Amino acid sequence: MNIEFIDTFLDYIRLCAYALVILAVLKGIAHKKFSNLLFVGDLIISTVLVITLIYAHFFRLSAGILDEIILTSGAVAWAIIHFISILREGK
Repeated sequence: MNIEFIDTFLDYIRLCAYALVILAVLKGIAHKKFSNLLFVGDLIISTVLVITLIYAHFFRLSAGILDEIILTSGAVAWAIIHFISILREGK
């Protein structure tokens, strides 16, 4: 497969995940409800971003497909946690 296609596909998945998180946060702000689950999701994405930072800058490795996969998996986990919190608020 073409690396540019994979990179674009991972960017699209991350973009969808970020949109889901933004919608969940806006819904929480509108209803003035927040949960500890959202904090866990924020902790996961922060950890993934730090791991990617260490990978890319401290080891002086060039940006490649591995950091894209790490970022995408973290963003998807973050979005899933926010989506679960939306479902729990609905009950």
